Amino acid sequence: MKQVRAKATGFYNGARVYAGQLFSVPDEFKGSWFEAEGEAAAPKRRRRRRAEAEAAPEPETAVAEETASEE
Repeated sequence: MKQVRAKATGFYNGARVYAGQLFSVPDEFKGSWFEAEGEAAAPKRRRRRRAEAEAAPEPETAVAEETASEE
């Protein structure tokens, strides 16, 4: 069993668990609403939004546009 802390309100084993509450779960039990106590949380990968990805010009394209506008 491992100790976890609730990040949000949820249900476990038929009981309501509130945010910040410490409780025990089996080692293989996973959930997005709690995190392991005492362990450094793995940093989440940050994904770029589609609009940001489309708005950012490609480095090669930006250079080609600059040279074309100068001519």
